Amino acid sequence: MSAFTMGLVAITATLTTLLVAKLSGNQVAFLLSHFSGIRVTSICLTKLLFFVITRIILRIKESGKLKGMDVIALVIVPMLSDLAITLMMYAAIQEPSIQTIVLYAVGIVLILNIVVYFLFIRLGKAGKIQTEMALLALQNECLQENAKDIENMYDTVRALRHDLKNHLLCILSMAEERDVEDIEQYTRQLLQQQNTVNKLIMFSGSKVLDAIINSKSAAAERAGVRLSAIITTPLAGISPEDITIIIGNALDNAIRAAKDSQRKVVDIHIQPQGAYSSIVIANDIAHPVLSDNPALRTTKNIRYRHGFGIQNMRQAVERNQGLIRFYEQNDRFIRDILLLNVQSRNE
Repeated sequence: MSAFTMGLVAITATLTTLLVAKLSGNQVAFLLSHFSGIRVTSICLTKLLFFVITRIILRIKESGKLKGMDVIALVIVPMLSDLAITLMMYAAIQEPSIQTIVLYAVGIVLILNIVVYFLFIRLGKAGKIQTEMALLALQNECLQENAKDIENMYDTVRALRHDLKNHLLCILSMAEERDVEDIEQYTRQLLQQQNTVNKLIMFSGSKVLDAIINSKSAAAERAGVRLSAIITTPLAGISPEDITIIIGNALDNAIRAAKDSQRKVVDIHIQPQGAYSSIVIANDIAHPVLSDNPALRTTKNIRYRHGFGIQNMRQAVERNQGLIRFYEQNDRFIRDILLLNVQSRNE
């Protein structure tokens, strides 16, 4: 922006100097070397023209985030323009007869700089839209995976309920035959199956939160990871989408990392903390993460389809006026998240 602004100043100053020189019938060298009312007029016109151009640019609001290479190109364009108009001004001073041609050339350079500026902003906006589309695609993929895990879990529960009648009939038959030993053995097997199912069921007061914890608990069990959850607040006021993005992505990463560790444990604590809801998700790790990858960039091979999980989490936390930080302690990777309560937002 500094380069563009200074380039714009140089171009407008050259343009007004050439214009005033043409209208007054003076040479550019005379205007630059003598103090007079014409020179003061030229300076005032420069300031006025610069003010009008900047107001036009600011009035046309554009929302776009430029990439590093775009910014470099946007800096180079006004720098080269400054060099070009400096050579033009030198030519106009040396050859007063071409002042009119130089005037037109500088005007064209000015227009081109403004067009290039908005072109880069448009490109940045297009890039931002592509990034948002990729984030939405990842969110949709995450929701579909959660829905599949939840469906599998409830299929298991429905199967148990469906078989309950048969189990009771079997126990009644053994009771009629006074087969106490078989009844005890059969009952122990049923209790063992029920205990396995109980590990997948969480009742926090939030249907969405329960569904995510239960589905990720099932995924952790399949991966050989033990997931422990302590929840004392249902995250009321947080949208289901944001709960899915924050908890879902965090637990996916935690389970994936814990799978390669020695203890294979993931802990999640959700509790009120003053005006905030605290979410702490910790998992065992096989080796340090932040020392080699402080930005937490994706390590997957297809980078253009991955690496948005952390970015999604940060955006969801920002939407809820919260904070998020990552750190390691005692061979564990910890995500410490604070989300502002609804009541505190309204105060």
